[in-house]
Amino acid sequence: MYALENVTADQCTGVLALGFFDGLNPGGIYAQPVAGDFPPAILYTLFLPSSGACPCCLDNFAIQLTKE
Repeated sequence: MYALENVTADQCTGVLALGFFDGLNPGGIYAQPVAGDFPPAILYTLFLPSSGACPCCLDNFAIQLTKE
């Protein structure tokens, strides 16, 4: 699953992309994270600025999803 949106962050405008990916944990995306194991899910963030004055930024985070 992913989302794209035009944003302004700290006087920088551009596109922010958020992606949620399966972390290949054998317990699935709702498993409890355990150090040394594959994460249940991964949140990927990418900021692509519309001008060269601001830096491109990307990060990956191991996350745990819950059912509501």
